[in-house]
Amino acid sequence: MDKVKKFFGNRLAVAILSIALGVVFIVLRSGVISVGIMVLGIVLLIAAVIFLITFFTSKAVPKPKQNIIFAIISAIIGILLLVNPPFIGAFAFIVIGIILIIVGVLDLFEAFKTSGPSKGVSIIVAILLIVLGIIMFFNPIGFMDIITVFIGIALLVNGVVMLVASAAEGPSASEG
Repeated sequence: MDKVKKFFGNRLAVAILSIALGVVFIVLRSGVISVGIMVLGIVLLIAAVIFLITFFTSKAVPKPKQNIIFAIISAIIGILLLVNPPFIGAFAFIVIGIILIIVGVLDLFEAFKTSGPSKGVSIIVAILLIVLGIIMFFNPIGFMDIITVFIGIALLVNGVVMLVASAAEGPSASEG
């Protein structure tokens, strides 16, 4: 019985966390992406320090040069991410937009070369990729806002569904 209560208690905690994260994503929008980029920058700086420590403490002869290279690359990227997270986020979405446009155009050409029942679906998917890429390219900040709101809604719905399912299926954490 304790395992059952623990399972439903954990499920309840995950549901509440999902709802809270959903609200944060919806309210903060692109700020969430900026925080994520900053966290990634910090992680890369920590990785750079670890690579440096590994390089200097390695007993291998000759020293593994890839560690110093990884340390330098990690440090540079980490610093760039920390300097201006909104710019890096926008830049990333612009690059992804360009990639989606290229992939969509190539897929569109391939779709017109094929025949059969999947041709129409392939054309529609290619056009959607191109449109999505254009939106990301010309309005990356707006796209960041939209994507975080969608993620927030998904987290919110997931949390509510888990909360309802937890309440309907068994004992709550408050009974333990």
